[in-house]
Amino acid sequence: MYKKELNINNDILNDYANSLEKNTKGNIKSNSGGFQSKDLSDDCLNELKNEIVKHANHFAKEIYETTVKFSNIWCNINYYKDYNLLHNHNDLKISGVYYSQTPKNCGNIVFYNPAWQIIRWPVPNNYSSTSWWLPSEKGLLYLFPSWLLHNVEPNLNKKEKRISFSFNLIW
Repeated sequence: MYKKELNINNDILNDYANSLEKNTKGNIKSNSGGFQSKDLSDDCLNELKNEIVKHANHFAKEIYETTVKFSNIWCNINYYKDYNLLHNHNDLKISGVYYSQTPKNCGNIVFYNPAWQIIRWPVPNNYSSTSWWLPSEKGLLYLFPSWLLHNVEPNLNKKEKRISFSFNLIW
């Protein structure tokens, strides 16, 4: 796992996400409720994409001893009780998420140990846990191997939505 706080203009990203939801038809892939855009390529994402590639290349050199390039990016908007189902990003190399808006109680991202079905430790700890979660916090970038199973918990904030940008990278 890789975690980095980014200092970019979230207002631009949130305005863009809201415009996408209002003016385009979304996808239904891993989302249960809410809005998930199609793949995006607009210039207003360049700052975010450049930061992602910079940090992803650092991460890729550490775990794969190579560099990566951008594959695709999309937007997720989750309202009250909306969430993302358990999934992975097969046939890609590094995946991740950037949170541009995260109200209180908006749900965390949860990852699952690849051996979760066979682990039977009497006391789960940092090394033997079947799953772990990371907080959904505004300005945070998370990177992880694309094969890693994950889901996003429901947004339990009745008044505000969670906005994130998910993406994949390849060799």
